[in-house]
Amino acid sequence: MKHIKILTACLVLLTGLAYTASGATNAVIVGQDVQSVINASAPGDTLIVQPGVYPDASLVFNKPLTVLVASTNGAVMQFLGNIQVTGAGASSFQQAYFGGSLQTTGAMVSFFDSIFNGPVTVAGGKLTMKRTILNYPLTLTNNATLEALRMTNTASVTATATVGAKIPFLAVQCLFSNGVDLTGYSAWLGYNTLYGNYSSTWFPNLPPGYGCVLIQTNCDSVLIGNIVNGYAAYDIYQSGGTLKAYNNLISTGYYGIDLNSAAAEIVNNTFLSAYDETGIQANGGGPVTLRANIIRTGMQYSDSGHTFPAVQATGAASQALFVSYCDILNGIEGINYALVGVTIPPVNCLLEVNPNVNTDGSLNAGSPCINAGPPDAIYNNRDGTRNTIGYTGGPFFNPANYTNNNPMVFFLLTGQQTVLSGLQTNISVSAAASAGH
Repeated sequence: MKHIKILTACLVLLTGLAYTASGATNAVIVGQDVQSVINASAPGDTLIVQPGVYPDASLVFNKPLTVLVASTNGAVMQFLGNIQVTGAGASSFQQAYFGGSLQTTGAMVSFFDSIFNGPVTVAGGKLTMKRTILNYPLTLTNNATLEALRMTNTASVTATATVGAKIPFLAVQCLFSNGVDLTGYSAWLGYNTLYGNYSSTWFPNLPPGYGCVLIQTNCDSVLIGNIVNGYAAYDIYQSGGTLKAYNNLISTGYYGIDLNSAAAEIVNNTFLSAYDETGIQANGGGPVTLRANIIRTGMQYSDSGHTFPAVQATGAASQALFVSYCDILNGIEGINYALVGVTIPPVNCLLEVNPNVNTDGSLNAGSPCINAGPPDAIYNNRDGTRNTIGYTGGPFFNPANYTNNNPMVFFLLTGQQTVLSGLQTNISVSAAASAGH
């Protein structure tokens, strides 16, 4: 058995969707005054909505309701006006199209198989998104919680919580294509894809002229199995808080991960850049542990005479950055720029050794990184062999990366966890998943 300590998080949205009626059932048909039906309903009622277009300028769901479409063929209910969901209690919407803005206040709201073509603003409460598409910005304030599975965002995500309140931001198998900006959250991001090219318009916390794929300010976060592919100044920017990153594939911008007075544990990740850029930079603070990572930068050309070390530490981080069992290659500037500002000598690293890695992060046969990571059993690969350096190694790597076509059900609980070594690990949970979800 192996014991892995990870950030406190509990992902409960992955339970299967099963509706059990607890109140009356009320019908809504096209052309009807929808607000009058809402007003006449009691908390806990269900609205069965005829597929079609509802052009009401605004609707206020001022009590917890379950809103279902009366269709089994994929047809949706289309709300063209602005929607508000207010009040305590749990509400849910399935197979809905929202053409205007949507605002929730202090509510627990779940959306399934829905499309949003206007801004979504969540003030307090809890937002659950499952198989949804957001084409406009998503904004969370007032300590709003997010749980998302297979959510697609084509616009920015901005979420602000009280530092130290441990408000969860959980996202699994999601696509973020226009940036994520988190402040104060306990974040768990697993098997997502994040990419894009972003200006500081979306990220006011960064210096002028800079952009970022994922920015986290005073957050405690865990990143597992994500693909980060950005052309911004920073792919991941962490200021304050703690970062635990395992088995992520990061195609670096100017900086793959930039740590500003943050503690971090970065294990079994792969940083790839075709340009003269920095894989990991740590400015002040710490400790920062780098273990079993591939950091390959500067393979094509130098950036106008600038120097970008593969790994760089400044300030207090210079004496608090620990590097072991990594393959670090600065293809342009060589050994003198593999590690800069790192006072503690690296342990068992491959310096300026080509990892023989493909653009998708996979290793070619004969790569020096295969089974060259930490020898301790806790870091073994899933098949029980010694750890392989890079994002394809270690106990957290899943070959299918838990894509949308290969969904999963799991819980991450508080404290020390037990993981069984071998080809497969079975984790018993008190929840069931419906097929395909």
